[in-house]
Amino acid sequence: MLEMILKPIKIQHHPILMGLVAFISVSIAIILSWKIFPESSSILLITFTIIPAIPLMVKLIENEEYSLTHSKNIFRKHKIINIYGWYFGGLVLAFMIWYLILPPAISDNVFSEQMSAIYDFRGPSGFAVYRDTILDMKCDAELVERYGGKHCEVVDFDKDYIEEYLFYENEKPSFLVELGPLQSQGDNYKPIEYKKFLLKHIFSNNIRILLFALLTSFIFGAGALFVITWNASIVGVFMGHMVYNLSALELAGFFIHGVPEFLSFFLAAIAGGVLSVAIIKHKPSDKDFKIILKDFIILCTISIVILLIAAALEVYI
Repeated sequence: MLEMILKPIKIQHHPILMGLVAFISVSIAIILSWKIFPESSSILLITFTIIPAIPLMVKLIENEEYSLTHSKNIFRKHKIINIYGWYFGGLVLAFMIWYLILPPAISDNVFSEQMSAIYDFRGPSGFAVYRDTILDMKCDAELVERYGGKHCEVVDFDKDYIEEYLFYENEKPSFLVELGPLQSQGDNYKPIEYKKFLLKHIFSNNIRILLFALLTSFIFGAGALFVITWNASIVGVFMGHMVYNLSALELAGFFIHGVPEFLSFFLAAIAGGVLSVAIIKHKPSDKDFKIILKDFIILCTISIVILLIAAALEVYI
């Protein structure tokens, strides 16, 4: 229906209209998900938001192949990036406003999954990094003496039930020893500086998310909508939560590493969608296909570099 009311060619010339489409889609999705499936509204909210935009976005991605310019600036060459950008902005604004105007009893239910994801972002935890104490165990005195530090605790960053040992010299973690259980091995393992370990851990987990965004949009064409809508819902709800609680410090901490991460996933999702259409419509020997393939590689490279910067910001700032 949206592609009939708003012609793709009109949106290409006025990308801001995608922000309006996003705002209306979120508003309708919130009402439908809460009224029809109140117990599952947080998950269905994303689905109901995406459904009306899929046909329109498919048309826009297809038209992208016919509107390539000769600009050397990759962001000017591919108008779809600008269109997705306005769509993301409209989503964020809509989720933030609805979080603020809905009664807490309703918003806590409608945005429960988003709030859960936000709590995973706090501290140096990245998108999918976990730090759980196993059985609330403390390392024995022999381990502390062997590796130094004031005390240590048993943790499981990957939730794979393989112990790791986190040592503290002061109030903050100092270094970590992998490959447990050490008590039965009797061997010394090389300690890893905690921040270096965390940087590698966060980056590797976020790379998995980036690949998910890339493959989803590549396989399904408009699959980028899912990644973009989910990320926008987290940003919007978080901003609404911070405005409601007037916590500027937490907002700043979230955005220092959160914005680069979302930007990285955003660019990867767009790259996958554009390449998907190029493969369908062009032969590998075509000039346009080679141009798009080159731009795809550039976008993926930019995404990975941004992701590495985001991980460093999260760990060291």
